[in-house]
Amino acid sequence: MKEEKYTLEGILELCGEMKHMEELLLYRSRKKKGASADEILNEVVNPTLEDFMFYLKYYMTDNIDKAELKRMVSGWIDAQMKKN
Repeated sequence: MKEEKYTLEGILELCGEMKHMEELLLYRSRKKKGASADEILNEVVNPTLEDFMFYLKYYMTDNIDKAELKRMVSGWIDAQMKKN
């Protein structure tokens, strides 16, 4: 499975991890009460998705199957929630 064929959103949907990613973004946004949408986007959403993209580019292989990709994505999200 080549990551060039998929968007980040497509990978999250394929793995059933969209809601899980939303939880991470909400978790990271919790300290931004009163922030504008642009601030949340630039300080939380974009950096998180960029980190996720780099993680996928580094660890995702052409022959990864859907189950392994799901474990990888879910594990990354869980680890991000634990470190913040």
